[in-house]
Amino acid sequence: MRMKTKINSLPAVAVFARNHRAYLEDASARNKKQPEAFTVFRAASLWTTAHLANQLFGTIKIYFSPIGGDSQIEYEAQLVRVKLHPKRRERDTDNLLQFSLQKTKNEGLWGKGKRKVKTLYVISQCKKLESSFPMSQLIKVSDDRCINKDFGYSYSVVYPYSVASDDVVILPDEIGVHHQLFEGAGKQVLVNAYERNPKARKACIDYYGYKCSVCDFEFEKTYGPIGKDYIHVHHLRALSEINARYQVDPVKDLRPICPNCHVMIHSKRPMFSILQLRRKLASMNRVQ
Repeated sequence: MRMKTKINSLPAVAVFARNHRAYLEDASARNKKQPEAFTVFRAASLWTTAHLANQLFGTIKIYFSPIGGDSQIEYEAQLVRVKLHPKRRERDTDNLLQFSLQKTKNEGLWGKGKRKVKTLYVISQCKKLESSFPMSQLIKVSDDRCINKDFGYSYSVVYPYSVASDDVVILPDEIGVHHQLFEGAGKQVLVNAYERNPKARKACIDYYGYKCSVCDFEFEKTYGPIGKDYIHVHHLRALSEINARYQVDPVKDLRPICPNCHVMIHSKRPMFSILQLRRKLASMNRVQ
């Protein structure tokens, strides 16, 4: 059985799911002894987009909010594999079920009177977070909206949750709408009030389209339907210039930009301008 155990690239997405606290505790205990050990969980919903993300990026992060809890993200893990439509007596399915917890090993694919399993998903490196955070701080990739506190038993593909540090560049498209970043003592920066506002993002894209403003890359032309309507939106103004009363102008202040160029723009402080990065890219192309 083949398992993806390494991240093939920097994922732009993660997964959010609900699960029972007792199961998450057991998975965490297993990974405390063996971080790379696998645990398989069952889902009655079809994890189609999570499966696609797993195929595209390999191992990605998964966040868990315990069922019956207070809508907090308390656990995280690495989502190693997603299998859709598992079938009884299928070798691959049987191999995956070997990674069941002691409490769930006799469940199989759920018998009569119970919902049929439509997805098996495999995790590793499960751990309880030192500091939990509200699940509403995770943003769904599908519509750029927060996870609702009443979210049920299904799952959602989300943007990765990030915590600011001096060593990590955190991009606007990677942070929840209500998430607050802290730099230094008492300085508060509200990033997404401007850069991830869905209306501002839409107005920017309606004007400029989905082509990267630096390298002209278009996801749909390269990846087909799965790349349709995907692009990051970049804020031209430095965060230090933004205050609470600032009103974003989607045409003057925002530009569509691909994730690779977005990372490069934020790779130094102060950040590169779009023109500077275009010149650097043109220079590199001439050298080649």
